[in-house]
Amino acid sequence: MKRHYLLVMVLCSMFFIASCAETPFESFPDDSKEEEEEVVTPPDADDQEDTLHEWDNEKLVTELEAEDGLLQNAISEKSINGYSGTGYVAGLWNSEASITVKFNVPERALYRLYIRYSTVGGNSHNLIVNDQLSELCQLAFPVSEGFELRDMGKYILEKGENSITFKAGWGDVYIDKFIIYTALRNEYSISETLVNPNADESARSLYAYLLNNFGKKIISGYLEGRTVANVTDCRPMLYGWDLTSYTEGYPYNWSNEANNGQGGHVFGSVDSKVIESALEWYKTTQSQGIVTLHWHWCSPTGGKPGTNTFYTEFTDFDVSKAVEDGTEENKLILRDIDAVASKLKKLQEAGVPVLFRPLHEAGGGWFWWGAKGAEPCKKLWNLLYDRLTNVHEINNLIWVWSSNEEEWYPGNDKVDIVGYDSYPGDFNVGVQNYMFNELYNLTGGKKIIAMTENGPLPDPDKCFLQDAPWALFMGWGDLLYEQNHSSHIVDVFHNKNVLTVKY
Repeated sequence: MKRHYLLVMVLCSMFFIASCAETPFESFPDDSKEEEEEVVTPPDADDQEDTLHEWDNEKLVTELEAEDGLLQNAISEKSINGYSGTGYVAGLWNSEASITVKFNVPERALYRLYIRYSTVGGNSHNLIVNDQLSELCQLAFPVSEGFELRDMGKYILEKGENSITFKAGWGDVYIDKFIIYTALRNEYSISETLVNPNADESARSLYAYLLNNFGKKIISGYLEGRTVANVTDCRPMLYGWDLTSYTEGYPYNWSNEANNGQGGHVFGSVDSKVIESALEWYKTTQSQGIVTLHWHWCSPTGGKPGTNTFYTEFTDFDVSKAVEDGTEENKLILRDIDAVASKLKKLQEAGVPVLFRPLHEAGGGWFWWGAKGAEPCKKLWNLLYDRLTNVHEINNLIWVWSSNEEEWYPGNDKVDIVGYDSYPGDFNVGVQNYMFNELYNLTGGKKIIAMTENGPLPDPDKCFLQDAPWALFMGWGDLLYEQNHSSHIVDVFHNKNVLTVKY
């Protein structure tokens, strides 16, 4: 995966903004209050046609031993101590392996799933509820000490018999049992103020708008002002651009003198006019649009021209040295931040607020900023925030973090919005309940939660029904068409609870 994001939205209550289904746009809330308040914003989509039984509390429904289920290319073992029942299921390193358990529940409703597991390394697996292959949910298990219980999120189960299939992906994990509880809907306590106490009016207004719509509407997004094919009168409200070319380590500058006059790529910044493009698009929306900026930060040194040096595999740049004051790596990091700051200032001067999402997918380790572990990355986040906010006085940014691992999280006091970059596979339009639940638990229900990048578009109605009301989505380039059927794209952009712009 390679993804990131930042969003910028210019607000203008004089103009009408609506979904293509003609849903009235929510007015911007008053952001003039001086005191910080905690507000509760429980997701509640209006006029849902589908209904579920609502529980008064969370209570145990059933426990299912994994070894008693239907095993495909997996085996029952007993060599690891601490299991329940008669053993646990092993062999799940094999992508053809699976466990299926069947059970009954009393009502059609939301239920919470816990899995008792053990693992010693990274992994990614899949969950299928009632054979709904197009709604497969990605799972990941952190390293454990023996068998541990993991909250896997909430799922709709039907009255009577249901099935859950655990399908192996990659990385080994041992499954002991599945536990089902009734589930309550999430409650939120989200601050009305941004983490930057000097945030300007444009940023405060955008944030108030996002907060007001969270749980009620989903903001549609795409890349770089491109038209969404087959959706003629609907345009995404949010567009994303990449800041990658603005630093000296950019490896795709072209020089006719390189390679003994044959021409070739060299290191050097390139003015790709990304900021100008974003501003121009923003104007065409009559200040209704949201510009999202992401940053594939090419390593300040290391690597070779013509390679993607933001990837760990293509550079030897050491982020742990970059966050130490006075090192050469630190000086180069500051140089890059200053270069990007000069571009961000153009947006601030134009009155455009920005949802800024640097250091995306850090916990995966595939980008250099995540290559040395969580602590150097969090230090880099703090350095970046301090440099842009306190040195360059850029106050139009809303800070967005998109990595779900607990040990990597900078903290609620340093992040405005949390997000997840979702690539569950072609045509998998499931709402990705597990990752939404991870982010909810990560922040204690105190942050807006967004799908900051995606291939397949989640089904908006099911997002609300299944208590995973992503604040926005942002389709990633050609994957929008490669991983979604055209009819689904049309349905999503015309959904009454999806916000778009017309211009």
